[in-house]
Amino acid sequence: MNFPATQAIALWCLLVYGLAFVTDHRIERFRGSTLLKLGVMTPRLVVDGQEWWRLLSAVFLHFNLLHLVMNLFGLVQLGGQLERRWGAARALCLFLLAGVGGFVVSCFWYGVESRVPTAGASGGIFGQLGALIGLLIVQRVPEWKNLVLQNLAMAVVIGLVMNVNNAAHLGGFVLGFGLGYLFEKERVRPLTTRVLGVLAVCGVLASVGSLLLSAKSPVVAVQRLHELDEE
Repeated sequence: MNFPATQAIALWCLLVYGLAFVTDHRIERFRGSTLLKLGVMTPRLVVDGQEWWRLLSAVFLHFNLLHLVMNLFGLVQLGGQLERRWGAARALCLFLLAGVGGFVVSCFWYGVESRVPTAGASGGIFGQLGALIGLLIVQRVPEWKNLVLQNLAMAVVIGLVMNVNNAAHLGGFVLGFGLGYLFEKERVRPLTTRVLGVLAVCGVLASVGSLLLSAKSPVVAVQRLHELDEE
């Protein structure tokens, strides 16, 4: 798997944001129907509505330009390092699993009845951060402790100042740490790399499919009717 995974993730996030802009002709405060169409998730919609694909589609959707820019900055910084170390397949699998896993954690953290919408790549990015720390621990680099403290302080500040999904961040971080530790400890074999390459390709196809399923969901039309009634 030779394509640049980090750039592909960034481009997909930009594409989804561009679709939101084209749909609503604004850079933030997108309509509920637009967010639903482009993959936003709520615990209730995922669990009761059985729209499980939103755990993946929501990873690439962002609510405003600041949300997008901050996540892309973290993605490029962390994802690039990990991709150079482990290759595109492992980097992509790690990001997707941490992003989806973070949203799974948030479903149970906030309760399956919650209707609060959530989206963004930050769960995957915290997974990348966790993976980097796992890598440093395996390499016995003492600076990993400072990195943990610095980013913990940053996460606390962001959590206090901004309305963020702390549960998704925590879930993504823990998953990323475990995967990063395993990737750095593993004895790389061609078969393992090929299997992870296939999984990464499946993840790309699933990401596209999740967006298409979200766009065709009946909840989009229902929400749009509510919006038309209010206009």
